[in-house]
Amino acid sequence: MLGFRHPAIHSIVTEVNTTDPFLSPEPLSICVRPLQIPELAAVLTETLARLSPARLSIVSDQLRAILNSDRPTDLIVRFAAQDDVSLDRGVVAIAALPEQGDTATILHVDWTKPSEWAASVRVNESLTIAERSADGLREKLLALFATHQIKFVQWATDPVSQAENMIDIPWWPRHMGFAQVGTLDYLAIDADESTGNFGGTVSEPVPPITLETVAQADAAQRERFERLVTETYRGSLDCPSLESYRTTDEIIQSYRCVSSYAPDLWFTVHVDDSEPVGCFMLARHRNSQNDELVLELVYMGVVPQHRGHGLGRRIMDQIARIGHDQNAVRLVLAVDRDNHPAQDAYRRFGMKPLFQETVWAASI
Repeated sequence: MLGFRHPAIHSIVTEVNTTDPFLSPEPLSICVRPLQIPELAAVLTETLARLSPARLSIVSDQLRAILNSDRPTDLIVRFAAQDDVSLDRGVVAIAALPEQGDTATILHVDWTKPSEWAASVRVNESLTIAERSADGLREKLLALFATHQIKFVQWATDPVSQAENMIDIPWWPRHMGFAQVGTLDYLAIDADESTGNFGGTVSEPVPPITLETVAQADAAQRERFERLVTETYRGSLDCPSLESYRTTDEIIQSYRCVSSYAPDLWFTVHVDDSEPVGCFMLARHRNSQNDELVLELVYMGVVPQHRGHGLGRRIMDQIARIGHDQNAVRLVLAVDRDNHPAQDAYRRFGMKPLFQETVWAASI
């Protein structure tokens, strides 16, 4: 079975007494079980139907990458319903185990047929079933993650809106015990086709800054870099609540555990041969269709005492140079929607919005 390492089907039964006229007078029973690949294929199009085009593309790419890898069992799929036979009236949860590290990812949770539950006449029924399904899925998924030594679970959804449906996509993480960490804007800038430059002509930064590559094999350098990241994140407006879930070391280690990890593109930033005043990390992504290179700015930070002096722009100029030297066609990054200083700086650099997503977190 897909993503299930033992042949037995585990189920959870939860009872609730209700007098709602749309529900059976019998107590509500919810069964949670694994889905096999043919079952997932049968419901995938409809369960993903409520995603935005951007989110649909991301989830589809993640599914494709896992299923085409040598570790397809890292894909975890669970189905919750009153009737564990029919796929028409239930909830599907799709998650992924990491190839290494302690961070799992929820890719998607929603009804197998969202349109079935949209009619207002079934609001009370769908809400009750959704609540029981959310409880059952959370219990089973977190128990499974714990057996794989997972300590942290991340989840991204389409952004939480001001006018939400009763059971929209962000309803699921809230009711499965996940905390909202923030809403991110994804921004991008494309290289000029004729020059390969980002953000127009890149000029020499004045005063100049120098970059030093982090020697990943040097334990002392890794420790100094971790302390520097901690210092630069102090007072950050980018998902500040994340600090309550992950230490700096855990966050950095998670960056090293992904296929886009580029150890040669982690740098410390110096002014006048001083101690480092900032740092940044880039990741490499290859377009699966044409092999074009996209660089992602995973993290950039400046120590508090050097903020507000234009250092961020000078770092971005250096990142643009790196993108040019690497023959990258695009530079992308994610920034907290509420981090207005960074938003303004990136947009002045020429970056344009791609899409938004809300991120959620849970510790195990």
